[in-house]
Amino acid sequence: MAKLNEDNIYGLIQNLLGKEHDISILQEVIDVDTQMAYFDHVHQQGKAFMAEELSAVEAKLNDSTTDLDGLRNILVCLAITPKVKAYRILEQFAERAEGEIHSWAIMAFQESRVHIQSSLGEQPHALISSGMGGEGHRLRYFVVVQPGSATMFSEPQKAILEKELNFSLNKVDSLLEHIIYYDGFACLTVLIPLQISLPNLFNEVIESCNLLGGFLSEKMIITNVKALEEAEVRSILSKG
Repeated sequence: MAKLNEDNIYGLIQNLLGKEHDISILQEVIDVDTQMAYFDHVHQQGKAFMAEELSAVEAKLNDSTTDLDGLRNILVCLAITPKVKAYRILEQFAERAEGEIHSWAIMAFQESRVHIQSSLGEQPHALISSGMGGEGHRLRYFVVVQPGSATMFSEPQKAILEKELNFSLNKVDSLLEHIIYYDGFACLTVLIPLQISLPNLFNEVIESCNLLGGFLSEKMIITNVKALEEAEVRSILSKG
């Protein structure tokens, strides 16, 4: 049968950063466009504060008259300030931030944590973020599977699919969060550790299901950018 290409995210990250990095996963679900805007702002405006500036910066961050752009500038600069006080300021602000600035506060807080961990320890740290977030050491993925030839999964096929999914996922410390069936496909949300090869995992599920009935298509959609709406899935599938 056709195979997904061999790949695992952890290996790619190690090749990029080096094996000595301790990797953390951004837990929160934050839109990818927001993440890109945040990191672009860090690149354009980020400049670490001096220790003696932090009290005044904290007051301005908590001042209700500070506009959105001002808050963004403060957040990205605090995020790259390797001081415990900067980290605490961000921690407190992220807990109460609301609206549009909330995602920026979370990003800044998580980036600050990475910088603090790297500055206090011998091992450098890196933060991995995706549009769907994660849980602990696992990344969250959105997966679409299709029946092989039928237009929809039968009840016995649903039972087999869920059993084989849980069996294969449990073997590699992964979890099935949700599964929703539509006419023509099923959508899954799964949590999978970084070091697990997605092709190996899902090829195993395909083979197991097809040994028990030959009902699962080899074509899949796998993404961690965002959970797709039904109409978006149908649009992708219609294009083959």
